[in-house]
Amino acid sequence: MRKNLLHAAVVLQRDDVIRYLVSKRANVNIVNSKDKTAMQCIDEDTSSQIMQGLLSRSVLHVSL
Repeated sequence: MRKNLLHAAVVLQRDDVIRYLVSKRANVNIVNSKDKTAMQCIDEDTSSQIMQGLLSRSVLHVSL
């Protein structure tokens, strides 16, 4: 199963690691072996902070 650090941090709900990776310009659009981005791996119970961080980075990435 192909997974990167950002996917793992989302699954483990590690807000601190997600913020760090995003601050270092991690590619939020990379997909795992199931063709899902990290944002698509967020389950309904996950903190909205994770979603906001990934969304803000996605918007920045697209607008560049």
